[in-house]
Amino acid sequence: MWKLAIAIPVLLFPFVVYFVIEFYRADLAENRVFAAWRVLGPQTVLTTEFYNDNDIPIALRTKEEIAVYWFLEAARLDAKSSAAYYNLGKYFLSRDCQVARQYFERHAALIPNDEDTKRVLGAIELEGCKSAMLVLQ
Repeated sequence: MWKLAIAIPVLLFPFVVYFVIEFYRADLAENRVFAAWRVLGPQTVLTTEFYNDNDIPIALRTKEEIAVYWFLEAARLDAKSSAAYYNLGKYFLSRDCQVARQYFERHAALIPNDEDTKRVLGAIELEGCKSAMLVLQ
């Protein structure tokens, strides 16, 4: 009986560790998405302190670049971060249509019933990124 009492926790330990790590990664990714939204706000001032406190590479010069960095970080940490993919799609819509389309498709794969994403992808298919930008406004 005592062997069973030892064996069960030993067998369950890897599963518990896996789920804790996955939860932590998803939570960290969500925090990156919220941080990216906050940095785009008018209250954020890009100071040396801001860069040091938030562990941001100094090469990123604008709020937009920092937000994209955090969205990419969120997507790297959690492949199910639909908010990161959606916002990356919006960012790349005016810069690189094919990249934007890929991010919107990833978002659509995670949230298939999102009407905005369906309309944007439809507009990209029919008329290109210029019309898709109008759909989002």
